Amino acid sequence: MNRWKIQGKSFYDIFAEVEHLDLYANTYGMMPECIHGSWDELWTGA
Repeated sequence: MNRWKIQGKSFYDIFAEVEHLDLYANTYGMMPECIHGSWDELWTGA
């Protein structure tokens, strides 16, 4: 994970200003797997 900041704010801080903070884990935890597939698909060829 990088530590980039924009105007002194992390991406997490910026996200908290524009969305409900409880959506962060769902958006950046589950969504990438739904969009890009899971590691299991790579190994099983599904």
